Amino acid sequence: DVSPLVVDSTSITGSAASVSVGELIKGVSPPFNSAEYESTTVTDLSSLSAIATSLRQGVNYYFRVAAMNAIGTGPASMANPPYATPMPQPPSAPSDVLLSVVDGTTLSVEMNEPTLAGGDAVDQYKVEWASSAFQDEVQKVSVDCGTSALTEVKTVTTSISTPPSEIQYIVLRSSTTNTAKEVQAVMCDANGGTFKLHYNGESSSAIAWDETDNSVIASAIMDMASINTVTVNIVSSQACQPHDGTNAGHFTVQFDDVVGVGTAGDVALMTASSNSLTGARVIEIVDDGSQSSVLGEAPLGGEFVLSFRGAKTSALSVSSGTLAADIQAALRNLDTISASGVTVTAYNTGTLDGVTVNAFAVTFSNTPGSGVGGDVEAISFDLADQALTGNGAALQIVALGSTSLSNSGLTTIDNAVDASTVATNAITIDSVLYNALTNGDKVLYTQGSGEDILLTDATFYYAVKGATNKLSFAETYSDAIAGTPLVALQAGTATDHAITFTDTTPLTTGGGRLMKDDGSYIASTSGANLAGTFTLTLGGHTTDDIPYNAENSNIESKIAALPNVGTVVIDRSASDENLGYTWTISFTSNPGYFPVNSRNVGDMTADSSKLYSTDFAATVAVAVVDDGTGGSTQGTDPLSGSFKLTYSGQETAAIDTFASEEDVKTALEALSTIGRVEVSKSSTTTGNDWYVTFSGCKNVGGSDICNIGNIAEMTVSDDSTIGCGTTNSAASVSEHITGSTISNTQVISDLSVGYPLKYDINSLTTGSEYFVRVTARNSESFGTRMLSTPSSATPQHNAPSAPAPVYLIDSSTTSIQVGWELPKTNGGAAVTGYELWIDDWNGGSAAMIYDGTEDSSTTTYTITTGDQGPLSQVVETNRQYRFKVRALNKCDTGANADVACYGEFSPVSIFTVRAPRAPLPPAAPMRDSTTAQDSGSGNVDITINWDRPIDNGGAAITGYTLYIEDSAGSSSTVNAATLGTATTYTHQGAIQGQTYTYKVVAINSQGNSGASPILTVVAAECPGYKADNTAVYHLNGYATSPYAPNYEPRITDVQETAISISWKSPADGAATGGSPVIGYKVYAYENAPMNSDTLTDAAAFETVFQETQHIVMNNAVSGGDFTVSFAGAETDAIVYNADDATMKKHLENLPSVGKVTVVKTTNPTTWKVTFETEAGDLPLMTVTTGRLTGSSDLTVSEATPGTPAILVYDGSSSPNVLSYTATGLTANTNYAFKVAAVNSVGDGLLSKASITVTARAGSAAEYTTASGSPLSVGMTGRIY
Repeated sequence: DVSPLVVDSTSITGSAASVSVGELIKGVSPPFNSAEYESTTVTDLSSLSAIATSLRQGVNYYFRVAAMNAIGTGPASMANPPYATPMPQPPSAPSDVLLSVVDGTTLSVEMNEPTLAGGDAVDQYKVEWASSAFQDEVQKVSVDCGTSALTEVKTVTTSISTPPSEIQYIVLRSSTTNTAKEVQAVMCDANGGTFKLHYNGESSSAIAWDETDNSVIASAIMDMASINTVTVNIVSSQACQPHDGTNAGHFTVQFDDVVGVGTAGDVALMTASSNSLTGARVIEIVDDGSQSSVLGEAPLGGEFVLSFRGAKTSALSVSSGTLAADIQAALRNLDTISASGVTVTAYNTGTLDGVTVNAFAVTFSNTPGSGVGGDVEAISFDLADQALTGNGAALQIVALGSTSLSNSGLTTIDNAVDASTVATNAITIDSVLYNALTNGDKVLYTQGSGEDILLTDATFYYAVKGATNKLSFAETYSDAIAGTPLVALQAGTATDHAITFTDTTPLTTGGGRLMKDDGSYIASTSGANLAGTFTLTLGGHTTDDIPYNAENSNIESKIAALPNVGTVVIDRSASDENLGYTWTISFTSNPGYFPVNSRNVGDMTADSSKLYSTDFAATVAVAVVDDGTGGSTQGTDPLSGSFKLTYSGQETAAIDTFASEEDVKTALEALSTIGRVEVSKSSTTTGNDWYVTFSGCKNVGGSDICNIGNIAEMTVSDDSTIGCGTTNSAASVSEHITGSTISNTQVISDLSVGYPLKYDINSLTTGSEYFVRVTARNSESFGTRMLSTPSSATPQHNAPSAPAPVYLIDSSTTSIQVGWELPKTNGGAAVTGYELWIDDWNGGSAAMIYDGTEDSSTTTYTITTGDQGPLSQVVETNRQYRFKVRALNKCDTGANADVACYGEFSPVSIFTVRAPRAPLPPAAPMRDSTTAQDSGSGNVDITINWDRPIDNGGAAITGYTLYIEDSAGSSSTVNAATLGTATTYTHQGAIQGQTYTYKVVAINSQGNSGASPILTVVAAECPGYKADNTAVYHLNGYATSPYAPNYEPRITDVQETAISISWKSPADGAATGGSPVIGYKVYAYENAPMNSDTLTDAAAFETVFQETQHIVMNNAVSGGDFTVSFAGAETDAIVYNADDATMKKHLENLPSVGKVTVVKTTNPTTWKVTFETEAGDLPLMTVTTGRLTGSSDLTVSEATPGTPAILVYDGSSSPNVLSYTATGLTANTNYAFKVAAVNSVGDGLLSKASITVTARAGSAAEYTTASGSPLSVGMTGRIY
């Protein structure tokens, strides 16, 4: 019972349009109570997965999962999809695929069976190797709209119609137009000492209290750097004198030239320090017209500098006759103002402080692109840059164009002041007003109720800010900006005195107008800027308020919050002159559309009712454009339709443009020309890409279709693909990854040896890197390919193998001579030398007694009691020593080519330094494979071999004695005169079936050794051979008719899963090998090919084959010997030019080999070895090449793989059983059978194979007759 579908109806249009979902039929979950209900508990929480096994093919199985804890089991969730149907599959990848280096030309790969067989048993493995990394072909299928998929783009633009230009005023202020030198009067009441005068932070020289010389005082004053010239006039008799009740000392100072003031003008009052005076020590300085003082006067002069947006003009001279033009040029020359950005005109209407207004109107251009349109920043200045002179000289900017009278926007503040709190001529005011004022601000005082504090009602004063919230007053602007309050206040008695501050206009930036003396204003005009908010509406859905200057992220979030909008990208333009913007809105992602950017969004409208201009007379507007003009674009329709793929002449069914990975996989694998593929899908903003990996095989009509290597590209038809603004989209196929070509492959069919399987890769190039992978196969085809671990390896020569044990050559009381043999395996590189090591049994480590690192020809060494050796070893008479030897080569390549590689040590041999004695006994003799029946006598010739003793007693072996005893107890001896030093002997005329024992005694100059262990031999060979040694059991076959068999098994009954056979005993043809048969073994050949219709041609009729391998030697080999190993057993040394009989003898002497047929050919020397007693696809023989000379190029290859076989019956102890029914067979599968007799010697020759039959119900053993026809239908279903 699934949850309802969720509907997105936000984009539908129409009258009362709606979409609803209703449940028509309620779904029911599976009851999980069927007869096949199973469950499993997963306790390994690191791998939350499970595998259900033993299921029936073609049946739907449902799955659900529930979590468990200590409390119990929680609710279950159904799987997605809820069910799966098990069907036969190729196997999963082989497990534990391990790669290792064997030698310089050989790698070994080991593998285990797959985790999942796929339903049918694994019957083959394929080993592939290459000199570059494996890569399955990957082709990219693209359905991509590309640039034809257009994103809807709308533009939203805000603007003001006919906005005003901003006008700011530059005011040059002065309090006078007169010229007068400053005269300050100094009154000094003192009767001794000195005093100093101070100006502008500087100090004069000390002046005596009774100084009478004007020039001395003048000189002392002119010692201050700021004062160039003064004229001093002592009015009293001297500078200072005690006050006589009317006057004290009195002199005047006329300032003739002062830095920053000039030759006339208001000079700041000097101050005095009187600490060094005596008497009253009072000095008063005035310039208020009393005491002959004169307040200096000077008209406006000097220079000033303006600043705009951080850039400063050059200095502008007040005295210029074209100052308006100078200001305009200076401002236009700034980087922050365009060449025509401002226009400056003189403004001289009215007076300020009694002086004609000297102002300049700066009009900012509102032309688009001027950069100074709208409500611009105020022109400013830096006090440190100003060099204005004259009384009350000041630079003032009237800007901002508003009616606000201060930076805080205050118009009028009534501030209640407690008049009784007046202190030091300051009153306490409100903190808001205090923060809004600046020294020099003009304040209109209106007297309220209560006692006056000495301010005149309706009079302008200039503000002087003191400590926090403290305010004083000055009567002149110059005093105010100097921070000098010159209006005395007094405390009143009223506790609620009301003071009104009106029209507080700062003299720096921040004010919007400046009052002239007549009460009119110099008023700036502010440029118009947009402000407020607007909204956008799309499809009936409206955004929240959008600020007039919304950042990209702000408007993006507002639009994206609409339910019918996915993702948008906003790009805001630079503002116009009035803070109008254009937002470009790209609808980059639209829910339910693909590519995600494709959609014709529809009309969008704007509401500008909350958008306004700071100039309320101006008109504002919001325009939305989506008609393809002004950077807008109409979006295209989404992608839809289908396409088809073609490979090797076959075309898929239609594939949807939004097909899933599984859909594309299913469509491709439905083609008989494509094996198995893996598909991954990725989507871009404009289309879909499917990456098709040709990863596996499938069986089509009995053939494996694998698509390996650099295969042809698929082709695509997109005639049915629509959308993206075009008729057809750009569908294409391209090679994403080129498949690697595999030229080296080996199929392993004989799995009877068990896991792990091993395969040696031979004839590789030393030092070259090889990559290996393995694939398992069942009846469905080859499965998942598995790279080896590591994924590659480089064949390198190895160190030599361990030599045979050191053997004793000669010994005496003062010396011992030992010898050794070449190792059977040189590791791929020639042996370059040997090291002989000795251990004296004292518990210490073995020491090297002989270092033959670069001497490969020396294989003997003599040690004497006086020999110090390379490590100062000494051997002693009658002491026993342990000897071991190891071989060296140079197995490495490249930079380490000269570094020796050390092989394993030989097994330890123990010898004593003493006089010669009789040798130790040889090891037990061994039966030689050449033992065979004698066709003439009917008896058996038994050949035995033995090895020389390791310890010859210290003297050379001079011969051997062989003791023979038959089963009746009769014995015979073959003496040394006959044998000599030979280590083989053929006992002729042994009676068939009799048992014989053999033991050997070695002889040297000191006597005889003890007897070797006994070898017991039955006088016979394996079954299948007649008395004349003719192999007959596997030679008889189908020369006459398959229905008159000789020794091959005969099919007696066929059922769906069982087949019955019978066979003859080799005794019927006198082919027991000379010993009674004790039982039989039966091998089944599953999936054997059907026999040929040519009944009389035995070779053509045969479909089951014995394994044949080639041992191939390079013609450059010129000497030495080698060994061959098979199934864990190794031959004795085989001479390099051995004939086929010698090769056969050595191979058949192996316990893992029964009988072989060997045929030798030349150019190159090749021994063709056919295994006659071993069934199935056998592992390759291996060779050792360490003792070959001239070349070590000796390889083994498989000429004819043995047909895979399974031992289905082992009746080794049941000689009278001549029939068997093989059960548990696979229905509708082909089978053939072979039989091998067993006697006391071992397994005999394998018979020829039976006829191949199919396990099928209703088949007859011989034949059935087709009704109404003379045709005979055989058991195989063939018609003969």
